[in-house]
Amino acid sequence: MTARSEFEIERNLNVFRMNASSNSYRRLNPGAPLVARIGPFVVSVALLFSGCGGGGGSLGETPELAYLEGQKKFDEGRYAQAVRELQRVFEFGRVHDWADDAQFLMARSYYEDEQFLLSANEFDRFIGLYPSDERNQDAAYFRAMSYYRQSPEYNLDQTDTKRAVDYLRLFVTAYPNTEHAVDIGRKIDELQEKLALKLVATARLYERGGQFKAAALTYERVLNEYPSTSPVDEALFGAMKAYVMYADASVLKRQGERLRKAVDVYNQLYQLFPNSPYLKDAEEIYAGVAVRLEAFDG
Repeated sequence: MTARSEFEIERNLNVFRMNASSNSYRRLNPGAPLVARIGPFVVSVALLFSGCGGGGGSLGETPELAYLEGQKKFDEGRYAQAVRELQRVFEFGRVHDWADDAQFLMARSYYEDEQFLLSANEFDRFIGLYPSDERNQDAAYFRAMSYYRQSPEYNLDQTDTKRAVDYLRLFVTAYPNTEHAVDIGRKIDELQEKLALKLVATARLYERGGQFKAAALTYERVLNEYPSTSPVDEALFGAMKAYVMYADASVLKRQGERLRKAVDVYNQLYQLFPNSPYLKDAEEIYAGVAVRLEAFDG
Protein backbone atom coordinates (compact mmCIF):
# COMPACT_ATOMS: atom_id res chain seq x y z
CA MET A 1 0.00 0.00 0.00
CA THR A 2 1.39 3.41 -0.97
CA ALA A 3 1.96 6.36 1.36
CA ARG A 4 -0.87 8.13 -0.45
CA SER A 5 -3.20 5.22 0.28
CA GLU A 6 -2.25 5.21 3.98
CA PHE A 7 -2.98 8.93 4.18
CA GLU A 8 -6.40 8.45 2.58
CA ILE A 9 -7.23 5.61 4.96
CA GLU A 10 -6.33 7.76 7.98
CA ARG A 11 -8.42 10.59 6.63
CA ASN A 12 -11.38 8.31 5.95
CA LEU A 13 -11.14 6.83 9.46
CA ASN A 14 -11.28 10.34 10.90
CA VAL A 15 -14.41 10.98 8.89
CA PHE A 16 -15.81 7.73 10.21
CA ARG A 17 -15.08 8.79 13.84
CA MET A 18 -16.78 12.12 13.23
CA ASN A 19 -19.84 10.31 11.92
CA ALA A 20 -19.84 7.97 14.90
CA SER A 21 -19.82 10.96 17.25
CA SER A 22 -23.01 12.28 15.72
CA ASN A 23 -25.22 9.84 17.68
CA SER A 24 -26.79 12.76 19.45
CA TYR A 25 -27.96 14.13 16.11
CA ARG A 26 -29.56 10.82 15.19
CA ARG A 27 -31.21 10.51 18.60
CA LEU A 28 -32.52 14.06 18.41
CA ASN A 29 -33.61 13.69 14.79
CA PRO A 30 -35.02 10.19 14.43
CA GLY A 31 -37.07 11.25 11.41
CA ALA A 32 -34.10 12.49 9.40
CA PRO A 33 -33.80 11.01 5.86
CA LEU A 34 -31.93 7.74 5.61
CA VAL A 35 -29.31 9.22 3.30
CA ALA A 36 -28.60 12.00 5.78
CA ARG A 37 -28.14 9.45 8.57
CA ILE A 38 -26.01 6.77 6.81
CA GLY A 39 -24.71 8.54 3.70
CA PRO A 40 -21.43 9.83 5.20
CA PHE A 41 -20.66 6.38 6.57
CA VAL A 42 -21.22 4.72 3.18
CA VAL A 43 -19.10 7.32 1.39
CA SER A 44 -16.32 6.89 3.98
CA VAL A 45 -16.25 3.11 3.56
CA ALA A 46 -16.30 3.45 -0.23
CA LEU A 47 -13.39 5.85 -0.14
CA LEU A 48 -11.56 3.55 2.25
CA PHE A 49 -11.76 0.60 -0.16
CA SER A 50 -11.04 2.70 -3.24
CA GLY A 51 -7.89 3.95 -1.56
CA CYS A 52 -6.72 0.38 -0.94
CA GLY A 53 -7.71 -1.03 -4.33
CA GLY A 54 -4.67 -1.69 -6.49
CA GLY A 55 -5.88 -4.59 -8.66
CA GLY A 56 -8.17 -2.70 -11.06
CA GLY A 57 -5.40 -1.70 -13.43
CA SER A 58 -7.08 1.59 -14.41
CA LEU A 59 -5.63 3.85 -11.70
CA GLY A 60 -3.68 6.58 -13.44
CA GLU A 61 -4.35 5.14 -16.93
CA THR A 62 -4.27 7.53 -19.88
CA PRO A 63 -5.26 7.19 -23.56
CA GLU A 64 -1.57 7.13 -24.40
CA LEU A 65 -0.94 4.11 -22.16
CA ALA A 66 -3.98 2.31 -23.59
CA TYR A 67 -2.80 3.01 -27.13
CA LEU A 68 0.76 1.86 -26.45
CA GLU A 69 -0.54 -1.37 -24.98
CA GLY A 70 -2.67 -1.90 -28.08
CA GLN A 71 0.29 -1.18 -30.34
CA LYS A 72 2.35 -3.71 -28.41
CA LYS A 73 -0.29 -6.39 -28.92
CA PHE A 74 -0.48 -5.49 -32.63
CA ASP A 75 3.28 -5.79 -33.05
CA GLU A 76 3.13 -9.19 -31.37
CA GLY A 77 0.48 -10.36 -33.83
CA ARG A 78 -2.19 -10.61 -31.11
CA TYR A 79 -4.75 -8.66 -33.09
CA ALA A 80 -7.92 -9.48 -31.14
CA GLN A 81 -6.22 -8.33 -27.92
CA ALA A 82 -4.94 -5.24 -29.72
CA VAL A 83 -8.52 -4.32 -30.61
CA ARG A 84 -9.63 -4.67 -26.99
CA GLU A 85 -6.81 -2.44 -25.78
CA LEU A 86 -7.41 0.16 -28.48
CA GLN A 87 -11.12 0.31 -27.72
CA ARG A 88 -10.14 1.48 -24.22
CA VAL A 89 -8.58 4.57 -25.80
CA PHE A 90 -12.06 5.72 -26.78
CA GLU A 91 -13.23 5.54 -23.18
CA PHE A 92 -11.45 8.90 -22.92
CA GLY A 93 -13.39 10.30 -25.90
CA ARG A 94 -12.49 10.88 -29.54
CA VAL A 95 -11.04 14.40 -29.41
CA HIS A 96 -7.72 13.71 -27.70
CA ASP A 97 -4.33 13.29 -29.40
CA TRP A 98 -4.44 9.48 -29.48
CA ALA A 99 -7.91 8.94 -30.94
CA ASP A 100 -6.90 9.05 -34.61
CA ASP A 101 -3.93 6.73 -34.08
CA ALA A 102 -6.12 4.29 -32.17
CA GLN A 103 -8.83 4.35 -34.84
CA PHE A 104 -6.36 3.61 -37.64
CA LEU A 105 -4.53 0.87 -35.73
CA MET A 106 -7.80 -0.76 -34.68
CA ALA A 107 -8.89 -0.93 -38.32
CA ARG A 108 -5.51 -2.46 -39.22
CA SER A 109 -5.90 -4.96 -36.40
CA TYR A 110 -9.24 -6.14 -37.77
CA TYR A 111 -7.70 -6.38 -41.24
CA GLU A 112 -4.71 -8.44 -40.11
CA ASP A 113 -7.10 -10.63 -38.09
CA GLU A 114 -9.02 -11.24 -41.36
CA GLN A 115 -12.22 -9.70 -40.04
CA PHE A 116 -12.65 -7.83 -43.27
CA LEU A 117 -16.17 -6.51 -42.85
CA LEU A 118 -15.17 -4.92 -39.53
CA SER A 119 -11.95 -3.55 -40.98
CA ALA A 120 -13.84 -2.00 -43.90
CA ASN A 121 -16.23 -0.30 -41.49
CA GLU A 122 -13.43 0.98 -39.25
CA PHE A 123 -11.34 2.33 -42.16
CA ASP A 124 -14.47 4.02 -43.47
CA ARG A 125 -15.01 5.57 -40.03
CA PHE A 126 -11.41 6.78 -39.96
CA ILE A 127 -11.83 8.53 -43.32
CA GLY A 128 -15.07 10.12 -42.14
CA LEU A 129 -13.71 11.30 -38.80
CA TYR A 130 -10.29 12.50 -40.00
CA PRO A 131 -10.72 13.65 -43.63
CA SER A 132 -7.46 15.64 -43.68
CA ASP A 133 -5.28 12.94 -42.09
CA GLU A 134 -2.23 12.01 -44.16
CA ARG A 135 -3.06 8.32 -43.70
CA ASN A 136 -6.31 8.62 -45.64
CA GLN A 137 -4.74 7.13 -48.76
CA ASP A 138 -3.71 4.04 -46.83
CA ALA A 139 -7.12 3.88 -45.18
CA ALA A 140 -8.89 4.08 -48.55
CA TYR A 141 -6.64 1.35 -49.94
CA PHE A 142 -7.23 -1.00 -47.01
CA ARG A 143 -10.98 -0.29 -47.11
CA ALA A 144 -11.10 -1.38 -50.76
CA MET A 145 -8.88 -4.38 -50.04
CA SER A 146 -11.14 -5.39 -47.16
CA TYR A 147 -14.08 -5.73 -49.54
CA TYR A 148 -11.86 -7.44 -52.11
CA ARG A 149 -10.81 -10.08 -49.60
CA GLN A 150 -14.41 -10.40 -48.38
CA SER A 151 -15.61 -11.22 -51.92
CA PRO A 152 -17.00 -14.81 -52.06
CA GLU A 153 -17.14 -17.39 -54.85
CA TYR A 154 -19.17 -16.32 -57.89
CA ASN A 155 -22.13 -18.61 -57.10
CA LEU A 156 -22.76 -16.77 -53.81
CA ASP A 157 -24.15 -13.30 -53.11
CA GLN A 158 -21.93 -10.72 -54.82
CA THR A 159 -22.76 -7.60 -52.80
CA ASP A 160 -19.26 -7.34 -51.36
CA THR A 161 -17.74 -7.98 -54.80
CA LYS A 162 -19.63 -5.00 -56.23
CA ARG A 163 -18.55 -2.85 -53.29
CA ALA A 164 -14.95 -3.93 -53.81
CA VAL A 165 -15.09 -2.86 -57.46
CA ASP A 166 -16.64 0.49 -56.49
CA TYR A 167 -14.06 1.21 -53.79
CA LEU A 168 -11.11 0.06 -55.89
CA ARG A 169 -12.22 2.39 -58.69
CA LEU A 170 -12.77 5.18 -56.20
CA PHE A 171 -9.26 4.67 -54.87
CA VAL A 172 -7.49 4.84 -58.24
CA THR A 173 -9.59 7.86 -59.20
CA ALA A 174 -8.61 9.70 -56.01
CA TYR A 175 -4.97 8.54 -56.15
CA PRO A 176 -4.11 7.97 -59.84
CA ASN A 177 -0.36 7.91 -59.18
CA THR A 178 -0.55 5.21 -56.54
CA GLU A 179 1.97 2.41 -56.62
CA HIS A 180 -0.97 -0.01 -56.41
CA ALA A 181 -2.53 1.11 -59.72
CA VAL A 182 -1.48 -1.91 -61.82
CA ASP A 183 -2.39 -4.42 -59.13
CA ILE A 184 -5.75 -2.76 -58.56
CA GLY A 185 -6.48 -2.92 -62.29
CA ARG A 186 -5.89 -6.66 -62.23
CA LYS A 187 -8.08 -7.05 -59.16
CA ILE A 188 -10.94 -5.13 -60.81
CA ASP A 189 -10.70 -7.43 -63.84
CA GLU A 190 -10.76 -10.45 -61.55
CA LEU A 191 -13.84 -9.21 -59.71
CA GLN A 192 -15.67 -8.31 -62.91
CA GLU A 193 -15.00 -11.82 -64.20
CA LYS A 194 -16.69 -13.12 -61.07
CA LEU A 195 -19.68 -10.80 -61.55
CA ALA A 196 -20.04 -11.90 -65.19
CA LEU A 197 -20.03 -15.56 -64.17
CA LYS A 198 -22.68 -14.76 -61.57
CA LEU A 199 -24.91 -13.27 -64.28
CA VAL A 200 -24.48 -16.35 -66.47
CA ALA A 201 -25.39 -18.59 -63.54
CA THR A 202 -28.45 -16.44 -62.79
CA ALA A 203 -29.57 -16.53 -66.43
CA ARG A 204 -29.36 -20.32 -66.42
CA LEU A 205 -31.59 -20.43 -63.37
CA TYR A 206 -34.17 -18.30 -65.18
CA GLU A 207 -33.86 -20.56 -68.21
CA ARG A 208 -34.43 -23.72 -66.19
CA GLY A 209 -37.45 -22.10 -64.58
CA GLY A 210 -39.02 -21.31 -67.96
CA GLN A 211 -38.49 -17.54 -67.56
CA PHE A 212 -36.97 -17.13 -71.01
CA LYS A 213 -37.29 -13.36 -71.33
CA ALA A 214 -35.56 -12.81 -67.99
CA ALA A 215 -32.89 -15.32 -69.02
CA ALA A 216 -32.23 -13.56 -72.34
CA LEU A 217 -32.02 -10.10 -70.74
CA THR A 218 -29.69 -11.37 -68.02
CA TYR A 219 -27.41 -13.02 -70.58
CA GLU A 220 -27.26 -9.74 -72.51
CA ARG A 221 -26.18 -7.85 -69.38
CA VAL A 222 -22.87 -9.71 -69.49
CA LEU A 223 -21.91 -7.92 -72.73
CA ASN A 224 -23.37 -4.60 -71.64
CA GLU A 225 -21.79 -4.49 -68.17
CA TYR A 226 -18.67 -6.66 -68.42
CA PRO A 227 -17.65 -6.62 -72.11
CA SER A 228 -14.02 -7.63 -71.53
CA THR A 229 -14.73 -10.76 -69.48
CA SER A 230 -14.35 -14.32 -70.72
CA PRO A 231 -17.99 -15.55 -70.66
CA VAL A 232 -19.32 -12.86 -73.05
CA ASP A 233 -19.55 -15.16 -76.10
CA GLU A 234 -21.14 -17.89 -73.98
CA ALA A 235 -23.66 -15.35 -72.69
CA LEU A 236 -24.51 -14.17 -76.21
CA PHE A 237 -25.10 -17.74 -77.30
CA GLY A 238 -27.28 -18.27 -74.23
CA ALA A 239 -29.26 -15.12 -75.02
CA MET A 240 -29.84 -16.30 -78.59
CA LYS A 241 -31.19 -19.65 -77.41
CA ALA A 242 -33.33 -17.97 -74.74
CA TYR A 243 -34.97 -15.67 -77.29
CA VAL A 244 -35.81 -18.66 -79.50
CA MET A 245 -37.39 -20.46 -76.53
CA TYR A 246 -39.17 -17.24 -75.59
CA ALA A 247 -40.61 -17.10 -79.12
CA ASP A 248 -41.66 -20.75 -78.94
CA ALA A 249 -43.55 -20.08 -75.71
CA SER A 250 -45.29 -16.98 -77.13
CA VAL A 251 -48.51 -16.53 -79.05
CA LEU A 252 -48.08 -16.61 -82.82
CA LYS A 253 -48.24 -12.86 -83.42
CA ARG A 254 -45.36 -12.28 -80.95
CA GLN A 255 -43.06 -14.97 -82.25
CA GLY A 256 -41.63 -12.99 -85.17
CA GLU A 257 -40.28 -10.07 -83.10
CA ARG A 258 -38.71 -12.44 -80.59
CA LEU A 259 -37.05 -14.54 -83.27
CA ARG A 260 -35.61 -11.33 -84.73
CA LYS A 261 -34.09 -10.59 -81.31
CA ALA A 262 -32.38 -13.97 -81.55
CA VAL A 263 -30.99 -12.98 -84.95
CA ASP A 264 -29.69 -9.67 -83.55
CA VAL A 265 -27.83 -11.48 -80.79
CA TYR A 266 -26.43 -13.99 -83.30
CA ASN A 267 -25.04 -11.12 -85.39
CA GLN A 268 -23.30 -9.72 -82.31
CA LEU A 269 -21.77 -13.10 -81.57
CA TYR A 270 -20.63 -13.53 -85.17
CA GLN A 271 -19.07 -10.04 -85.42
CA LEU A 272 -17.45 -9.88 -81.99
CA PHE A 273 -16.29 -13.49 -81.65
CA PRO A 274 -15.69 -15.02 -85.08
CA ASN A 275 -13.58 -17.76 -83.49
CA SER A 276 -15.93 -18.57 -80.63
CA PRO A 277 -16.47 -22.28 -79.92
CA TYR A 278 -20.18 -21.47 -79.61
CA LEU A 279 -20.44 -20.10 -83.15
CA LYS A 280 -21.01 -23.43 -84.93
CA ASP A 281 -24.04 -24.31 -82.78
CA ALA A 282 -25.27 -20.73 -83.08
CA GLU A 283 -25.15 -20.96 -86.89
CA GLU A 284 -27.33 -24.06 -86.85
CA ILE A 285 -29.90 -22.31 -84.65
CA TYR A 286 -29.71 -19.24 -86.88
CA ALA A 287 -30.45 -21.30 -89.98
CA GLY A 288 -33.64 -22.65 -88.40
CA VAL A 289 -34.69 -19.19 -87.22
CA ALA A 290 -34.14 -17.77 -90.70
CA VAL A 291 -36.51 -20.34 -92.22
CA ARG A 292 -39.19 -19.50 -89.66
CA LEU A 293 -38.82 -15.77 -90.25
CA GLU A 294 -39.27 -16.26 -93.99
CA ALA A 295 -42.64 -17.82 -93.23
CA PHE A 296 -43.61 -14.82 -91.08
CA ASP A 297 -42.41 -12.33 -93.67
CA GLY A 298 -44.12 -14.19 -96.49
